[in-house]
Parts: sequence; structure tokens; C-alpha cells
Amino acid sequence: MFASEYVEAILLGILQGIAEFLPISSSGHLVIASEIIETMTGREYDAERNLEMNVVLHLGTLISILWVCRREILIMLKSRKLIIAVILATVPLVFIAVSPLKDLVEEFFGNPVVVGFSLLVTSLLLFYGQKQKEGVTELESISLKQALFTGVIQSFAIIPGISRSGSTISAGLVSGMKREVAATFSFLIAIPAISGAAILELKDVFSSQGTQNPLPVLLTGGIVACVVGIISLKLLFKIVNQKKLHWFSGYCFAVGVSVLVWQFCF
Repeated sequence: MFASEYVEAILLGILQGIAEFLPISSSGHLVIASEIIETMTGREYDAERNLEMNVVLHLGTLISILWVCRREILIMLKSRKLIIAVILATVPLVFIAVSPLKDLVEEFFGNPVVVGFSLLVTSLLLFYGQKQKEGVTELESISLKQALFTGVIQSFAIIPGISRSGSTISAGLVSGMKREVAATFSFLIAIPAISGAAILELKDVFSSQGTQNPLPVLLTGGIVACVVGIISLKLLFKIVNQKKLHWFSGYCFAVGVSVLVWQFCF
């Protein structure tokens, strides 16, 4: 049993590190994975144990961003305009998180059908973003209008199946940012988004009774998520620059259709 906890932590860390950054929706894939496990084993996930692990996985991927984007973060800290742009892009997501809509969205996390349709939306966003011509906007020249537009699109990614990175990169491309700038801004605004998610989950952890996971198991999941996240981030920047986002568009479409066929036909 103890060894299986490490295996589960490693698998969750790999899944989080890949799906958090590659535009395929980490939340959507976690819903699908949990549904498959429940179907095959008849055992539901322990909510409290998952909550603790989710916090650690989020922190692991947050460290990934801080490391890979460290130069861009230093540029942001020296640019008042860019700081305001990141804050403005975060406002729509905060509004959703504190509004009654949050309770509605939380119900989606137990519904693979929602994930299936949302993955199709992600596929369309990636395909449309890929078709955009190369923009001209540099990182330090991002306008408040571009930031707000990207932030509004990001707020929809609270729905499982809609990729946060995919939707925000596509929004940046549509608004006229250079490809690398769109990817960079996507992950700069991911810092408050991921931090906020971890804080909200951490509050729920403290309200529960005791620690459900051994500390070494939690650390294993977090470290794996961080290492895989760094690899995934670097890979995504290359893919965006090489104009190959359509790879993920096709993947999301295939998975979305497969999930819907599974749910409606079996």
C-alpha cells in the first residue's frame, strides 16, 4: 500500500507537470483519470488526500514557472506597465472565483461530459490561434486592452477541459502579440492564477482533520510535477515558436470526442 502511494504521487506529478503547461487542460485530464480509475476499480478518490496532493502539485508547477521564466519575471518587476497588465489580466479570474459562479463550476468537476465538450472548445481555440499572423507586440509593450482580453479568456479556463495555457496563448496571438510574447505573458499571469488556486486549496486542507498523506509522498509528487513542468514549459515555447499548436488542437479534439462517445455510448 505504501509503495502504491508513491506510484500514485509520481503518476499525478507527471500528469500535472505535462497538462498544466501543455495546452491540453490539466483539470480536464484529472477528471477523466479519476473517472477511469473509479470505473475500473470501483473506488472513489479520497477528497481530503487529493486536496493535499493538489496543493503540492500546484506548488511544484509554480516553481517550474518561476525557474523557466525567471528572466521575464525580472523584466516584469522593473516595468510598472507590465505589472499592471498582469494584475488586470488576473481580475476576471478573481471575479469568477469569488462569485456564485464558482459553485456552479465546481459541479463540472464531476462531469466528464462537460470535459468532453470543453476539450472541443480548447481544440477550436488552439486552431484559431494557430492561424493568426505573427503579431508585433513586445512583452513590455502589452496594452491594457490586450491584457484584459487575455484575462477574460483565461477566466473561462476555470471550466475543466478548457486549457488555461492554450486559451491565453491563443488570446495573445489574436490580440497581436508576438508568438513568444503570447506564451510568456500566458505564464506570467499563471503565477497569480496558480498561487491563488493553491491558497484556496490550502485553506480547505487546514480546515480538514489532520494530514492524510505522508510528507515524503507529498514531496515526491511536488518534485516530479516541478521537473516535468520545467521540461513541458521549455517544450511548449519551442512548439509555439515553430507554429505547431495544431498538434494539440488535434489531440484535444480526439480526446474530447472519445470522452463523449464513452459517456453517451457505453
